[in-house]
Amino acid sequence: MTWKGPHTLTTHNVRRRVDEDKHGIYMLYNTWGGPPRYVGRSHGKNLSGRLQMRAREDDYRYFKYEYASSKTKAFEHEANLWHRHGSTIENKKHPERPHENVVCSQCNYPS
Repeated sequence: MTWKGPHTLTTHNVRRRVDEDKHGIYMLYNTWGGPPRYVGRSHGKNLSGRLQMRAREDDYRYFKYEYASSKTKAFEHEANLWHRHGSTIENKKHPERPHENVVCSQCNYPS
């Protein structure tokens, strides 16, 4: 997978850059080149819609994103990012599993 961005987080910019009907992971930033402040994923094939919602609701200014081949892959990548950037991100709750047969490779969540 390859990160795309950072890009300015606006609904117009998301519609222009992010394909619809794709699973994916994203990181949100307050400053260009600064640490990630939020990590997240689409919960289906709607990465573009999820980022557009974040652009309307949040105070973050920039985003990076990657596509994922499935909900499970998106969760695994998000969980790894969540563990790696735990000291800088604002979302402190562990990412939810896409289904009960998946566990976090970093901490075996939900055990």
